[in-house]
Amino acid sequence: MIISLTLLVYAKYSKAYIFQWLASYGKMSLTNCVFQAVFGVILFYEFGFGLYKYLDSAWSLALGFFVFATQVMISHYWSKKFYYGPMEWVWRSATYFDFTIKFRRQSLGSEMAPKWRMKS
Repeated sequence: MIISLTLLVYAKYSKAYIFQWLASYGKMSLTNCVFQAVFGVILFYEFGFGLYKYLDSAWSLALGFFVFATQVMISHYWSKKFYYGPMEWVWRSATYFDFTIKFRRQSLGSEMAPKWRMKS
């Protein structure tokens, strides 16, 4: 039912701004998954901070929503500057054995520069 409701909302509001943010999050899914795992281990396991003893389920859920919202914002910002997330770039480069795959987008300054520049 939740999936059906999500699809109906997406069909009606597919150009909505929130879906652009979630698309950026989805493009960096491997990076986000690895970050959540490392972050969770550091926070909750005994050799880290061991917060599992002190946080009940409601606070853990609130922390999870906070981490998710933070990752959505960081992913959206990152996708404006780079083609891939860091882990996605490593995965793609290792798959093709080509570490020259373009990672960073061109800055706006270089796109706005005139094409008729004189050679020195």
